Amino acid sequence: MSDEAGPNTPAALARLVLSDRARDVVDDALRLVPTLDDGQRRPGDLLLLRFHA
Repeated sequence: MSDEAGPNTPAALARLVLSDRARDVVDDALRLVPTLDDGQRRPGDLLLLRFHA
């Protein structure tokens, strides 16, 4: 087995799995910490604005 980087390597698959799990953690955190503003935003929107800034 080679250590070359590429789209079909075990390392590439591991990065995809890790990225997917990280997204799940962020989604769960946004649901656990609802933030409310002035009624114009959905719960969690303020966290999204801060997270993606």
